Order: sequence, then structure tokens, then C-alpha cells
Amino acid sequence: MYSLYDSEKEIWSEPIKVDSNNTFDSSPNLYTDGTDIYLIYQDTAKDFADDDEITLDDWTAVQNIAVSKFNHETGAFEEPVLLTTDNNIYDSQPVISSANGKISAVWVSNTDTNVFGMNNTNSIMYSLLEENGWSNPVALTENLSTVTELSAGEFNGKFFVAFAEDTDNDFTTEGGKRLCAVDMNKKVYLVREGDISGIKFRVLPKDGKEYLFFYQDGEILYTENLTVCNSLTDFTTDGITSEFELIGDKLLWIEADSENSSNIYGCKYDSESGKWGNPIAYAHLLKK
Repeated sequence: MYSLYDSEKEIWSEPIKVDSNNTFDSSPNLYTDGTDIYLIYQDTAKDFADDDEITLDDWTAVQNIAVSKFNHETGAFEEPVLLTTDNNIYDSQPVISSANGKISAVWVSNTDTNVFGMNNTNSIMYSLLEENGWSNPVALTENLSTVTELSAGEFNGKFFVAFAEDTDNDFTTEGGKRLCAVDMNKKVYLVREGDISGIKFRVLPKDGKEYLFFYQDGEILYTENLTVCNSLTDFTTDGITSEFELIGDKLLWIEADSENSSNIYGCKYDSESGKWGNPIAYAHLLKK
């Protein structure tokens, strides 16, 4: 579903359906390149009857990836296009982004239809939006263990995909992950090992360039060369989590204030000093 904002009335429209079917949709990912808006999501290809005796494998086997572009003239999303139509592969974690003006979609495919991908049959798939439509999916890298996170974006002027892989397929193992990046030439770079999460490509306000960001061991880190990783801020917080977002010159994150509570914090980058300002708890401000 989506809703349109009326800036004159300052209200949101009633929710509108993106597609015309009644099957299960999930994992929406919205992206704009500054001109157009794209939506990619996980779509169930089959409408099961109420009395169907289905297993989890039956459901995962019919999960496909769909994408739709927002039409500015009609004010609605266009009819979604299915990037996958197979009925024996679990497609999940769809994301969409661009580099050098070219829109690309990526997702994870598991040939054993395992809902958690806890085996070594995971592939990261890729499709490019061309003049005549979306290209046939291509595997960027294959035979992966559990892919716990996936992100895509422009990095050093090229389209890159970053992912966290749980190498032992065991979520209870501490430090059993690795952060990797792969380019369109299918070259895989090992960036970092350990408990990795919060992966995203964002623009750093100090120079306006896009870097790869992630969370590890209480720090928000970034890399500009996929080798050296630096801490984003020059201040430390005890409860910072992997839930963070970088928007323009503002950094937002969720911080655990105690065992039973958390808050939304933020700070702003000062271009003159080249430093981040002091953290502010937004929830505290709202209470005032």
C-alpha cells in the first residue's frame, strides 16, 4: 500500500494498493534517484485457498520479486513487473538503487527454499533497468551461507552490493559473520569480519561522497576503499545500536538507554569544525 501527501492540505491520502492481486506482499523497499520513484517488494505468486494444507516450503517456493515505478502524470504506481517467476526458489530481501543514472535491483535467492537461508545455496541476484525493460536476472555471487543483510548503492562511481554472511549458518554464534561487497564484474571484496549489521550506502556530509556504512561492536563505521574502516563520530555512546540513518548532515540512531528502554537520538554535522555535534535525545524533546 502507499499514500500520497497533499502539501496544501497537509494530509495524507487514503491508502492505495500497488498491485491488483490479493496475495501476500512484504519487504517493501522504496528508492528515488532524485527524479523517479521505484518500489521493489516480495510478492507471493499463488493465492492459497483457506482449506489448502500448505507447508512453509510451499509458501517460500512461490515468493517472487516485483518492482513498480511511480508515474508522476497519473499520480500512481504503474503495474508491477515480476523480476522472478520461478516456483521452486525462495526470493527475498529485495533492494533497489542506482549508479551513474542506471537503476538496478538486487535480492537473495535460495534454491532450497529455506526461509532463513540457513544453508549454502544462497545467491545474490541482479537485474538492470534498460531501455526495453528489466534485464534477465544474473547471479553476482553464489554458494553463500545465510545472507542476513543486503544493501546496494553507488560506491566510488560504480554500482556495488554489500551483504553480511553468516558463515557457519548458526545465528547463535558470536562473531560468525563477514561483511562483503561485490561489483558488477562479480569481484567479491572481504571488508570486515565479526558481528556486522546495519549495512547501507550513504553520503558522508564532510565531502558529499557515498561510502559503505555499517555497525559493529558499539560503533558506526564506514569505509571508502573496502579495506580501511573508520569510526563515523568522534564521540562514544554505550548503547548505540545498528538502527541508524544518515540523511544529509544529520545522523539518527536508536540507543538503548537501559535494559528496558531506548530512545531516538540525533546529531548534526558542523562543516566548519568538521565534527559532529553533541547527541540529542529526540524523544526527550518531544516530551517537553
